Amino acid sequence: IRADMWAQPMPLELYLRSKVDLTTGEVEMERAM
Repeated sequence: IRADMWAQPMPLELYLRSKVDLTTGEVEMERAM
Protein backbone atom coordinates (compact mmCIF):
# COMPACT_ATOMS: atom_id res chain seq x y z
CA ILE A 1 0.00 0.00 0.00
CA ARG A 2 1.37 3.38 -0.93
CA ALA A 3 -0.12 6.61 0.37
CA ASP A 4 0.65 10.31 0.68
CA MET A 5 0.36 11.84 4.15
CA TRP A 6 -0.18 15.57 4.47
CA ALA A 7 2.40 16.98 6.86
CA GLN A 8 3.59 20.53 7.34
CA PRO A 9 5.54 21.96 5.61
CA MET A 10 5.31 19.30 2.87
CA PRO A 11 3.65 15.91 2.22
CA LEU A 12 5.47 12.70 3.18
CA GLU A 13 5.20 9.36 1.40
CA LEU A 14 4.20 6.37 3.51
CA TYR A 15 4.86 2.77 2.47
CA LEU A 16 2.98 -0.02 4.24
CA ARG A 17 3.42 -3.78 3.94
CA SER A 18 0.23 -5.74 4.48
CA LYS A 19 -0.61 -9.41 5.04
CA VAL A 20 -4.15 -10.77 4.71
CA ASP A 21 -5.15 -14.21 6.01
CA LEU A 22 -7.99 -15.24 3.70
CA THR A 23 -9.25 -17.99 6.02
CA THR A 24 -9.64 -15.84 9.16
CA GLY A 25 -9.85 -12.37 7.59
CA GLU A 26 -6.98 -11.18 9.79
CA VAL A 27 -5.02 -8.22 8.39
CA GLU A 28 -1.52 -7.17 9.50
CA MET A 29 0.04 -3.89 8.43
CA GLU A 30 3.56 -2.64 9.11
CA ARG A 31 5.61 0.27 7.91
CA ALA A 32 8.01 -0.60 5.10
CA MET A 33 11.12 1.36 4.27
